[in-house]
Amino acid sequence: MASGAFGSNLLPLALDLERRPRTVVMAEVGPGPDLPCLVWIGCDHPDLDDLAEVYWVPPIEYPDGRVLLKIGGKILPEPTIDEADLTEWFQGDGDPVEVGALKRALQVLLPDREVTPVDQAPCVHTGPPTGVPNSSPPRARLARLASP
Repeated sequence: MASGAFGSNLLPLALDLERRPRTVVMAEVGPGPDLPCLVWIGCDHPDLDDLAEVYWVPPIEYPDGRVLLKIGGKILPEPTIDEADLTEWFQGDGDPVEVGALKRALQVLLPDREVTPVDQAPCVHTGPPTGVPNSSPPRARLARLASP
């Protein structure tokens, strides 16, 4: 079972989860070469010193006909969010600081492409506080595996 941000309420097992609020930006990209997936950990660029990592998935066509690239990342310092605050977080627009950082990342990584951010959305990265995958022994045919 993939549990996500609300996972600690789904099983009769204690789940030590840390929730990290994240924001994604959707952007229209102008013509150019195909863009493969990108995962950049340790963003070592002077204009991205507030980002620890950036990822994107290749642009895809949405039902409305727009072709959008989805970009996300991890800002520094990395905040956490309590489970009680998740619903309010998901009903908002995400973190404006992270949106700004992701827009800058698009400019840095695609300097020769026309890129128009069109939307942003909150999401949550859920994993063990240690950042290291861990598991618990099975109990009543249930086991817990947590991965960062």
